[in-house]
Amino acid sequence: MRPFSDSFTMQHTSTVPANGFVPPVVTGNGDHANMQIIPGATPQQFIACNIAGEAIGSIEFTSISSDVVIHPYASKDGQYMVATAAHNGQEFRLLVGAGGTIDINGAKASMAADELMAIAPLLPETAALYAANLNERANHTQDIVKTMYIPASGKGTRLEPILENLNDETKPNTYLYGQTTILRQLIEHYKHFGIEKFIVGVLDDRKAYFKKNLADLGDTVQLIGEKQQSGTAGPLARILAGETPGVTLDPGEPILVGMGDAVLKSTFDVADFIEKHNAVGADATLAVAKVPEHLIHKYGMVKTETPNASSWITGFTEKPKTDEAKAALGEHRLANTAIYVLGPKALESLKSKYAQVKSGKLDSVDNGVDFARHIFEPGLDDGLKLYANTLDFDKWVDIGHLNTMNVVHRRIANGDIYGAQQTKQARDQVGDGGAIFYGGKATKEAFNKAFPDAKVGGNVVVVQAK
Repeated sequence: MRPFSDSFTMQHTSTVPANGFVPPVVTGNGDHANMQIIPGATPQQFIACNIAGEAIGSIEFTSISSDVVIHPYASKDGQYMVATAAHNGQEFRLLVGAGGTIDINGAKASMAADELMAIAPLLPETAALYAANLNERANHTQDIVKTMYIPASGKGTRLEPILENLNDETKPNTYLYGQTTILRQLIEHYKHFGIEKFIVGVLDDRKAYFKKNLADLGDTVQLIGEKQQSGTAGPLARILAGETPGVTLDPGEPILVGMGDAVLKSTFDVADFIEKHNAVGADATLAVAKVPEHLIHKYGMVKTETPNASSWITGFTEKPKTDEAKAALGEHRLANTAIYVLGPKALESLKSKYAQVKSGKLDSVDNGVDFARHIFEPGLDDGLKLYANTLDFDKWVDIGHLNTMNVVHRRIANGDIYGAQQTKQARDQVGDGGAIFYGGKATKEAFNKAFPDAKVGGNVVVVQAK
């Protein structure tokens, strides 16, 4: 077996069968060196393996075709097949994730199912639209918090199979359906609960792209640029330190924080979350979700006075991967969803820690200040009162990679996140076999016209090729 890398190209060299079949070149692309590919039993078959040598997918060619090239793909958070399909000048990229399959003009690829990720079937349209209507409700406003900070400087490397096909793209600006991006749906969700102002931290070289995509929101959104990532709290800390002319915060007003790469179910009542923070008298409140045992290594975990229930926070365990770390966690199964309410005392702590990082008294995290490492973890020693407010795990989805992107789209299409209009838009992008079609000319109609006999099913995302 040869290691998978950017430069990897493999042509099976077994004896050519009597029918003259010559398999196309199978190439690998990616930069994480965690996938291998080995030939199968015949010249037409290949087996994709992970770094441990475990079979996770297969590639097969049953006829000669120059229309389709299949690339094994390794990413930071999983393995994919990427198929490039071209016809009459049109090119599509099909991203095959766990449980996905394609069969196009004799070129086949399939990925093994992932027990950690299951894609729910689509509800019948009538049921989906009914569910969406149930989620429509009048604005639930409150006067405790009016401003929200959203860190969005990440480059979205775990979504790179999608992002590498789009120009000037970042994960928060990835389209979910129609013209709705991840970031826009977040803003619309929080606006529904009375948040009036959004401060978004972005990289300078992507600022123009954010501005273009959010232009119609006007002064509702303020973009804070930075040359490089400065931690999850960097841009907010600079505002508190008076380093961002034209952007100020009321020092006595709490602020809401939420990451720019998560989708919330419409039944997550943000106003209720904020009101509970106020009622218990916390300095900071963290939204937490109970996660299954097999997922605790993926999240920062929170320990509470009453295990797995809303109560005061007593400690943290960062992504417990070792047996020792899991043992220290005990029965606690609450993951930090990175949705916070920060009161005045917590904001003052952030301002102080930022000054200490700048002076070299504290180590930086990602070139700046981090909520978890600089505020919450030492906060217990600093006397901050930290409260954990639980929400159902299925009300929050971290869009970390291709698999969860597909899960989110299906939730929208089933009426779980937006209203009836958005549900209908999302359903229009789902193919008969369950594939999701994203962006530009990569519509299911255009693909079906180019490849009328293609079979594409399960966890597959189709995007427009460069």
